[in-house]
Amino acid sequence: MKLIGIVCLWCITTLGYSQIVAWQFSDPATTGQEVGVQATNVAKGIKNALLTRGSGIKMTHSYERSFYSNAFSGSKDKPGTKKNAIKNNEYLQVEINIRAAYTVSFESLGIRLRKSTYGPAIGNWQYSLDGNNFKPIGNDFPIVSTKGDKEGVNQPLLDLSKTPELQNIQGKKTVLLRLYLWGAKTNKGSLLVGRYGAMNTQDYSLHIEGKVEKGS
Repeated sequence: MKLIGIVCLWCITTLGYSQIVAWQFSDPATTGQEVGVQATNVAKGIKNALLTRGSGIKMTHSYERSFYSNAFSGSKDKPGTKKNAIKNNEYLQVEINIRAAYTVSFESLGIRLRKSTYGPAIGNWQYSLDGNNFKPIGNDFPIVSTKGDKEGVNQPLLDLSKTPELQNIQGKKTVLLRLYLWGAKTNKGSLLVGRYGAMNTQDYSLHIEGKVEKGS
């Protein structure tokens, strides 16, 4: 029994506790109006990763070197609510497809956001392994912003390591991560992922870290 355990350990190749997927929008520069953006960097055990919006928000304006969203529900007298955000599909989504024969454990998620004055003020990350049932990761959090900022602010890292279902996920699996957004005070309020200077390919507006392993 002990011999089998040792052999199994030998069969596993660790590809690293490091970046799994990441997005930069500077080179080539995005317009902000893309329907979806594939990850710039993808670890070997990941087939692909895509950033999209929920059907309840739009991208009616361009904002170079970002991933732009607006048309969130809410008004000055009645800001948008979490309930409506979930009901109306007001979210950003990361879809990660794991290759067969690989196992992935998620460690952390970092994102750079810029909100307009009346854009969504609160967010909550949720995950799903079946594409239908979503569970929260941690608590609701305020979107950190700076008045007059045009580039975005790096939000506090989201700890994924304490979510058991996001550890040791077997290959040929799709993981969905959604950032539900609410608290907008007008449907003209906006929020974007990004951004960094032109031609800056060193800094990432969205990045996820973890461990990728391959079994023989």
